[in-house]
Amino acid sequence: MRIGILTYWTSNNNYGQILQCYALQKFLRLQGHEAFLIRYLPHNIKISLFQKIKRNLSVKKLLYRFSPQKKRDKELAAFEHSLYLRNVELDKIRKFDDFKNNYINASQKVYNSMGELRQNPPEADVYICGSDQVWNNSLLSPETSVWYLNFGERGIRRIAYAASIGRDISEYEKKKFKQYLLRFNAISVREKSSLLLCESLGIRHVQVTLDPTLLLPVEEYRKLESAPQDSGVKTYLFMYVLNVSCKDEIYWDKIKAYLSRSRLDFKIVCSSGYMQARELVNEYANLQATLPEWLFYIDNSSYVMTTSFHGVVFCIKMHKPFLVILLTNRYAKGNDRIISLLEAIGLSERIFNPNLQLKMQIEKPINWEMVDENVSKLQQKSFEFLKNNLK
Repeated sequence: MRIGILTYWTSNNNYGQILQCYALQKFLRLQGHEAFLIRYLPHNIKISLFQKIKRNLSVKKLLYRFSPQKKRDKELAAFEHSLYLRNVELDKIRKFDDFKNNYINASQKVYNSMGELRQNPPEADVYICGSDQVWNNSLLSPETSVWYLNFGERGIRRIAYAASIGRDISEYEKKKFKQYLLRFNAISVREKSSLLLCESLGIRHVQVTLDPTLLLPVEEYRKLESAPQDSGVKTYLFMYVLNVSCKDEIYWDKIKAYLSRSRLDFKIVCSSGYMQARELVNEYANLQATLPEWLFYIDNSSYVMTTSFHGVVFCIKMHKPFLVILLTNRYAKGNDRIISLLEAIGLSERIFNPNLQLKMQIEKPINWEMVDENVSKLQQKSFEFLKNNLK
């Protein structure tokens, strides 16, 4: 069966984004399907004049225009842009394009708009959207309907697999959200909160399925690994960070004290998510690891700390003792997917508690036999969802 997958794929430093793209395609191809990535790269969309007026005439918006917060936000945007320009150069070291070219089968054409997808849709028996936060975009834009597979022949099956939202859907968006969901032949989401949202809108038969990275056996990832030049260090704590603006948000003082007592080395990789990657601690540089090196760093670490959902996933796959630091900033809604997964597999205690001793938490043994059993049960549900809907 020919399957076109719509998901995020353009990042040059977000390891989880690219590996989830790789994983779903790889899994489907291992099942004998001809799966490929639909390369969708939208141009910046201009909102209509009516939408601009509607947004800017609210009392809240008018007050904001003359508030000190606007100046602070403008300065923050300028700072983020400067980081972006710096990361464009640094990301060349990570060589994400090499990985994509070598391991991801993709459509020859790059689609830049809904119009292009409708005019010349990719040929497939099935379209799948997901995983990652493919439903995070504002529903004010008509282009957002691309992420709900609003293109192609009517007879093509449309499936959402482990789709994630990652934000609160506002009341004025819910009608459009439901309208889009009704077009699917089958829907699965990645978090329980997304399931509850769908059910509240009257969308039934929605399932929670695993992120694609959890579908593949760990051996498939170890085949990709490559040792970095500094791989001679045997004992280290590895940290992978997303959506953190300063070292206080990762409780650096506690980590630094633990490193000093344990005599572990420390390696850190920061990626761009909703905010640009940055150097968080002066003592240790942000490593510009390739994807194979990033996998190696996790697999060969003594312990891992992360703010990333996919950082957690690969610790689970590779049986690495880990702690996840939940976000406390404006992107804290993204914690839902982490909490949902850890609750499902019995690892809620791996959420870092700053009021407890770090050593006690991170060095506490994990019952990997229990974890693997719980993951296996969830895998079976995910396997069945895909099998039943790809007949």
